[in-house]
Amino acid sequence: MRELILLAHVPTAPVNDGFLPAAKALGLSVVLLTDCTDAHRAHFAHFAQAGLTSRTSNTPTTASSWKRKLRSRRKAR
Repeated sequence: MRELILLAHVPTAPVNDGFLPAAKALGLSVVLLTDCTDAHRAHFAHFAQAGLTSRTSNTPTTASSWKRKLRSRRKAR
């Protein structure tokens, strides 16, 4: 599955009302990288009530660790 990786500080209309619905329409999996997880969780709380889930991590990561993860995902395809 192809992924859209977004880097977002706080929830914004262009991301939430633009990129995310477009990604869904294209059948893409979305990875949202943020340092404001609580704000994003609060914004998307209604999805949890509808039974949808998200994968989150409060563990800080470095750019190099994300590059390694992306490389390993590409090799796995």
